[in-house]
Amino acid sequence: MTGDRVMRVASAMRRELASAFLYESKNPFFQGLVVTKVEVSKDLRIATVFYTARITGEALPGGMETHLRKASHHWGKLLRDRLGLKYLPELRFRYDTSVEKMERIEELLRQIKEGEGEEEGDK
Repeated sequence: MTGDRVMRVASAMRRELASAFLYESKNPFFQGLVVTKVEVSKDLRIATVFYTARITGEALPGGMETHLRKASHHWGKLLRDRLGLKYLPELRFRYDTSVEKMERIEELLRQIKEGEGEEEGDK
C-alpha cells in the first residue's frame, strides 16, 4: 500500500465523517464535532479520528468518547460503503487538543506584544 493511497483514504475519511456528523447525524452529540485529522494504518484497517468542538472554547458534553466508541461500528460501515473499502476500519477517536494549544500560544504572544507596547510608551 503506497503512502499516497493511505493519505488519500485518510483525507476522504475525514471529509466523509465531518459531513456525516454535521449533516446526517440526528444525535446532537455528533453535530457539534469537527473532525480535524484522520490517521490511517498502512493496511487501512485502523483509523484514528481526531476531533474537537465546532465552536472553540465550547465544552464538549460529558461522555463524548463513550458515545463515539458506541457508534464507531456504524461510522466504520458508513466509511467502508462510501469509500469502497474492502475491510471495515476500526475507528479510534481522540480529542484533538492542538486547537486549544494554538489558542494559548496566540494569547501568550498577544500578552508579550501588549507588554512591549507598554514599555515603549513608558520611555
